[in-house]
Amino acid sequence: MRDIGQLSISLLKWSKNLEKNLVEAVENTAKTIQEDVIENAPSTNGEYTSSIKVGETEVKNNKIRTSVFSDLLVGGSNPKWAKVPLAAFLEWGTGIKGASSNTYPHGYGYRLTPWCYYDEYLHQWITTDGIIARPHFYPALSKNKSTFLEEIRKAVKKCKI
Repeated sequence: MRDIGQLSISLLKWSKNLEKNLVEAVENTAKTIQEDVIENAPSTNGEYTSSIKVGETEVKNNKIRTSVFSDLLVGGSNPKWAKVPLAAFLEWGTGIKGASSNTYPHGYGYRLTPWCYYDEYLHQWITTDGIIARPHFYPALSKNKSTFLEEIRKAVKKCKI
């Protein structure tokens, strides 16, 4: 029985070590994705690129999760858009231009007619048919699939019983 007890302890240590290594793999990949998103961001102003962050890593129900996101909101006086992340508009575009230029799936519809809004900075009404899609999150995620697999390989290889 002693050998089974030792094996059980060894397996428990191995699984804890593996989890720690996999968390590190997820965090390393997320950091790489974040760097690629920032590098390819359509807006190089410091406010937007500094808003692109890696979320807290969560381990729950045998799943390891984190996120790469921007917390910069569209804002403005229109409550409909005030709490919408600017990154969504930049990634997928808006209106007619967004619909014709976006190639990535996202599940949101586009307004296919021009519209007007009051620009508070220019102090005038603007008519627009949207902005083109400028993907930078989705391509970074796609580009780093192999990075993630390599990080997982390294995480498993580092674990020894």
